[in-house]
Amino acid sequence: MVKASIRSAGLPPLLIVGGFFPLLTPMPLGRAARFFRRRGREVWIVPHGFRSMRDVRRRAELTAETLREVLSVTGSAKLDILAYSMGGLAALRALQSFGLADRVRTFVSYGAPYQGTTASLAILLTGYFVKAADQMLPGSDVLREIAAAGLPAGPRYVSAGGTKDWLCPPERARLPGAEHVLCDHDHLDFLVNDRVYAFLEPYLR
Repeated sequence: MVKASIRSAGLPPLLIVGGFFPLLTPMPLGRAARFFRRRGREVWIVPHGFRSMRDVRRRAELTAETLREVLSVTGSAKLDILAYSMGGLAALRALQSFGLADRVRTFVSYGAPYQGTTASLAILLTGYFVKAADQMLPGSDVLREIAAAGLPAGPRYVSAGGTKDWLCPPERARLPGAEHVLCDHDHLDFLVNDRVYAFLEPYLR
């Protein structure tokens, strides 16, 4: 787990759950962490790693472990979640599977393929991450599990999609039962464009 800033008065900690990055570093989310840190948020990042990138369920377990640790370390009653791409699936599955929804104030996702995406077929080329690719295809076992479990009571849920996102088109990022919003960006903008964070920030307040 990586802590990125100190907590601001009046706002709970923010836990960022990254998408498919087969890296052993949180750096792909560093720009997002810096943006929210400048606005006074205490930011934590779910660690990346080859093992958790291979399986949405395993990433959900790691997200649940990190969530519990953040609450324990900070003493906060609740936190906010900002989840990106595959991280949205993992974060939601964590709430569904581990009874943690009552510890989350707001759940916001961007470009999370709740309805599946055929773009995940490109991941098959890596060989090592075949399982994760299969789990993000429309109609996969994992997506059916998530849909069947629904939204656990407690948090405010917001799903966001980018109108220029060809990896996960906005209709594929729609989370049934959540408020669904659109912004004029693509999938990878979440990693490099402060305007995406500025668009999402009001929903986290």
